[in-house]
Amino acid sequence: MIIMKLNLITVCTDKFPIVYVDKLIKKFKTVSDLEFAPYCITDKPKEVEYYAQPLEPPFKLKHWWNKMFLYSSLIPSGINIYMDLDIVIIKNFDAEIEYAVKKIKEGFFEIACVSDCVRWKNNKFSSSFMIFQTGKLNHIFKKFKNEYNYVYKKDDGGDQVWTGPFLNKIFYIDEVFPDLKKNLKYQIATEWDGQRLILPNFINDKIKLIDCGGWPKPHEINNIPYIVENWQKV
Repeated sequence: MIIMKLNLITVCTDKFPIVYVDKLIKKFKTVSDLEFAPYCITDKPKEVEYYAQPLEPPFKLKHWWNKMFLYSSLIPSGINIYMDLDIVIIKNFDAEIEYAVKKIKEGFFEIACVSDCVRWKNNKFSSSFMIFQTGKLNHIFKKFKNEYNYVYKKDDGGDQVWTGPFLNKIFYIDEVFPDLKKNLKYQIATEWDGQRLILPNFINDKIKLIDCGGWPKPHEINNIPYIVENWQKV
């Protein structure tokens, strides 16, 4: 049982639609029995504040690099669940959260995530779904700030490719719970060649999260039952 404060954190900046903040938080509330406080790292606080407590970053970054603020003092104290906004929640995953939190609190790991399914740039670490404790990874943000001019401008693979090598104790949740999160294009689609995407009408009922990173986004999928029921109708 989790006794520490639990934060659900998202990032919504630039032109990413606010409706994604609403739907992810609403669905999490619907499926979970855990008590949590919703937060959103954003550059549009007035639009976000109805759905989550806005966290305004001290300086502007682009796209996924805004996730670097997760490792900064901007984040409230507690245990944090971070989720990309284009993840579709299918069903309750409290058991997986509690298992990961237990591992982190015992000191065996500093962060938990689900492995990158394509090993992008030979990197196993994925930042699409993470669990970690506030303050334990501040060294990541400090290093990023120190190397900002080189890292940010080079942008070689994004935040997770840069961050992964500096995380020494990662708990890969999928090694215990292999069906927790699956990627829509690379693990669920029956065909995907970079242009043509064919999705099945039904998925393994053990899958709890669907990662819709890239294209198509959930709002663009109008005829697949598990996306319609768990995102369009939320």
